[in-house]
Amino acid sequence: MSRTIKKSFLWFVGFLFFVIFFIIILFNAPLPVKAATGLSGGEQITAGGEYLLTEDATGIIEISTTDSVTIIGNTLGHSDLRIRCTTSGANLSIEDLKITLSSYSYSALSFTAAAIPCT
Repeated sequence: MSRTIKKSFLWFVGFLFFVIFFIIILFNAPLPVKAATGLSGGEQITAGGEYLLTEDATGIIEISTTDSVTIIGNTLGHSDLRIRCTTSGANLSIEDLKITLSSYSYSALSFTAAAIPCT
């Protein structure tokens, strides 16, 4: 009789694990993903966050915040795009950014304030 109880108990535990696993799979919502804000050029960034450049981004993007700002480019590159930091203590990170300039009379990155960490 004790062997039958052990066998039934093991089946019950296995079934319970299956039910719990099924519930977790069925009702598990995906973790929220912070969406990056799209930039096409001509914008002023006044709050920290991740900013994704659109494929046709061009012009000047001004960063005027001390919050952490991440600019994410694309593998194709961007033409005549300029990033200008105008706030002392701005915190800028750049990922996957390639910029091609049609003129050498200006720089793709400019820092008009002192003590800016850039990664």
